[in-house]
Amino acid sequence: MRGPPSTPRSRNDAAPPRTTRRLDDATPRPTTPSPRPALCGHSAPGDNGPVAGPARARLTPGDIGCWVIKSATPAERMVPGWVAPTQRVVPRCLRPSYRLDLMAPGQRCLLWRSGRQEPGVHAIGALSGEVGINGGPVVDVELWLLPSPVPREELLRSPALSAAEVLRMPAGSNPSYLSAKQYAALLGHLDAATLKLAGWA
Repeated sequence: MRGPPSTPRSRNDAAPPRTTRRLDDATPRPTTPSPRPALCGHSAPGDNGPVAGPARARLTPGDIGCWVIKSATPAERMVPGWVAPTQRVVPRCLRPSYRLDLMAPGQRCLLWRSGRQEPGVHAIGALSGEVGINGGPVVDVELWLLPSPVPREELLRSPALSAAEVLRMPAGSNPSYLSAKQYAALLGHLDAATLKLAGWA
């Protein structure tokens, strides 16, 4: 005896979906350990950020009276326990550019604090090593901390210094620089004792 007739499948009846397993879903992917952070692996606000603007004439060694190394980090955080007027050798990050080829040990430099908190000259000294690489360009600088920073506003009032690159373009190149004339004008804003300690007098 036959059973009840089967109901024919309609074309609209969807077939159950097939589960497709990809080989790479089942294969564990190897993990790569995270590298240690480099000293100069990123840009800090006011230090190394990209700057758009018109092309400027390339500097020559004769244009450099003093290098300006910029940092938004306060001296007390850069070197805990650093007090004026004492000396420290600290590594500072730079932005890649042709200017790095002009830098050499013994050249005068100053530490410029960028940003909104106490912008201005905070330490003076000289480059103490060649430019190297540690996640980005870096150079050691021997600096003497000033008893009192020279504020940006004071330098803006100086006719000889108001045109300095670091004042006209605070977010510009790092390193920036002072011309020989601007460097000579800056000496009048610094205390004699620190000038002598730093070898600037």
